[in-house]
Amino acid sequence: MSESTEDIQFFANTPENEGTLLKGLSDILSLLVAELPNIFGTLTWTIIKAQWTIVTSSLSSLRIPVCLLISAPEAIYSFIVAPIHLISCLPGAIRLLFKFIFYQLLAIIGYTSFIALLPIGFIIYRATEFGQGVSASWKSLFWIPICSTTVIVLTNLGPLRELVGTLSEFFSSSPWSAVFLFLFVFKFLKIVVHLFSYIVLHSYKLPPLHPTVLPSDVTVIIPSIGDFGAEFIETVESVLANNPAKIIISTVGTKNLIQARRVVEEIMRTQCLPGRTIEVVAIHQPSKRAQCVHASLIVKTDIIAYADDHVIWLPTFLHSALAELEDPCVGIVGTCKRVIRDPGKNWSDSIRNLIACLYLERHNFEMTATYNIDGGVWVISGRTCLVRTDIMQSIEYRQEFLSETFLGVGPVGCDDDNFTTRYMLNHGWKTAFHNRPEAMIYTTLGTAGGWTKFTQQLLRWARSTWRSYSKTLFIDGQCWKAAPWTTYSMFTSGLFNIAIIYDPLLFISLFQSDFYSPANHAGAYLAWVLLLSKLTKTWHFHMRNKKDMIWTIPVGILFSYIHGLIRLVALLTCRDITWGGRDLSVMEHPRP
Repeated sequence: MSESTEDIQFFANTPENEGTLLKGLSDILSLLVAELPNIFGTLTWTIIKAQWTIVTSSLSSLRIPVCLLISAPEAIYSFIVAPIHLISCLPGAIRLLFKFIFYQLLAIIGYTSFIALLPIGFIIYRATEFGQGVSASWKSLFWIPICSTTVIVLTNLGPLRELVGTLSEFFSSSPWSAVFLFLFVFKFLKIVVHLFSYIVLHSYKLPPLHPTVLPSDVTVIIPSIGDFGAEFIETVESVLANNPAKIIISTVGTKNLIQARRVVEEIMRTQCLPGRTIEVVAIHQPSKRAQCVHASLIVKTDIIAYADDHVIWLPTFLHSALAELEDPCVGIVGTCKRVIRDPGKNWSDSIRNLIACLYLERHNFEMTATYNIDGGVWVISGRTCLVRTDIMQSIEYRQEFLSETFLGVGPVGCDDDNFTTRYMLNHGWKTAFHNRPEAMIYTTLGTAGGWTKFTQQLLRWARSTWRSYSKTLFIDGQCWKAAPWTTYSMFTSGLFNIAIIYDPLLFISLFQSDFYSPANHAGAYLAWVLLLSKLTKTWHFHMRNKKDMIWTIPVGILFSYIHGLIRLVALLTCRDITWGGRDLSVMEHPRP
C-alpha cells in the first residue's frame, strides 16, 4: 500500500502532469461556465412548471382552453431565457464584426489614398466643362456612406457575387424568410444606427468666444389667439430674460388686442422696461400663418425667433442657439423640447400628459440622431425656432406660405413649421438642430381640454406627417440628395412603419419562415427586440421619472399601437386642413 501511495505522489509532482491536471481543471471550469445558462434555464423551467401545475388546477373551473394553459409555461420560459441565449452569442458576433471591420479598414485606407491623389489630375482642367463637371460631382463622391459602400463593393466583388447567389437561392426556396428578413432590417437598421448616432456623435455648435450674432440681433414673435393668463405671462418673462431686441405679440381681433396690451403694460411696468420693448399687433382672421407674416414685416433685426404662447425659455436659450447662425448658410435653427411633467387632477390628466411627454421625447431622439448623421431634420418645430429675417420677409416665401394647398384644398391653416422646413431645404438653406441642455425649451401639454382636444391634436400632428412626408418625397424631391439617410429613416420609414400593422406582420412572417422553430425561442427574441426598441427613444424620460416606470412603460408601449390607429384615421382624413384642438370659429371677426 505504501508503495502505490509513493507512486501516486511521484506522479502528482511531475511538472508535465501538473500542467495536464491544470488544463483538465480549466476545461471542466469552462464547461461549467458554458452550461450555466442551461442550468439556470432548467431550474427556471422546473419552478415555472411546478407553479403552473398548481395554477392550472385552480383555473380549471374557468373553462380556459387546455392548449393555452399547456403552452403558457413554455412561452414564459422562452421569454425569460431568450436574453441569456442572446448574451451567450455576443462574443462570437463581436469577433465576426471586428474581423469584417478590420478587413474593410485596410481596403478603405488604400482606396482613400487613391482618391486623395486623383484630384491632382484634374487641376489643370478646371477651366474646361469636364473639369467643372468633376468639381460639381466631387462633393457627392466624398459623402461618407457612398464612399464606404463603393469601397465595400470594389473590394468584395467575388464574395458579393457568391453572397447574392446564395441569397437568391435562399429567398426563392423560402419566400417567408425573405419577407421577414426585409421587414426586420427595414425597421431595426435605423434603430441601431440612430442609437449609435445619439450616444456617440454630436453636430451642435458651441457659442464662440466672440460671437457675431447676439441676442440683440433677435426679435421674438409670439402668435396667440387669446387667454393671456399665467402661462402667457411666464412665456413673455422667460423670453425677456434672454434680452432680445424686441418682442412682438401677434393676436386676432380688437378684443384680444386690448387685452394683450393691458397684460403687456403690466409686465413692462413690473420689470421697468422701455416703452417699445414689447409691441402688440393684431389681424382680423385667426390664422397662425397670417399672424406670423404680419408681425415679421415690421421686424428690423436680422434674426426672428418664433415662440408659442405656452413655452418657457431658459435664460441661456438665445446665447446657446444663436451659435448655429454663425454659419451664414444656416437658415433655420430648432432645439430640443420637453413637456413639463404634470400629473394633473386625476389619472386621465396624468396619462394625457405622459403621452405628450413621450411624444416630444421621441422627436428629440430622432432629430438628434438624423442630424448627427447627414444634417437632415424632418421638421423644425414651430414651438420655438430661429430664422433669418430676410427669408421670412421675401415675397416668394410669403406668397407660398399663405397659399399652400394639399390635394386641391387650401390654403392650409396648419403645418406652418413643416412648410418652413421644406422651404429651407428646397432653396438651399441649411437646417440646424441644436441639441444642448442650455437651449432646451419647456412647454405645457396634455392636461387641459380633455381627451377630445388631445385626440384632435394627435390627429392634426398625424395628418401633418402624412402631408409633409408625401410632399417631401414625391413633390419636392430634394431630400433624396440632401439627406439620404433621413429620407430612408424618417420620411420613407414614417410612411410604412405603423406599429399596429408592422409588428404583427413581423411575427406572422417569422412564424412562417425557416428562422422559427418551437425550440429556438425566435418569437421571444423578437418580442424582446420590439420591447427594447420602443424604450430606446424615451429612455431618458423614464430615467427622470423612475418612480412611475412601473406604469409609464406599459402605457407608452400601448400608446404606440393606439397611435397606429390614429395615423390610419389621419391618412383617411389628410385633406382636413383645420387646426385640430382649437375652435377658431369662436374668435372675433370684426369688420376691417
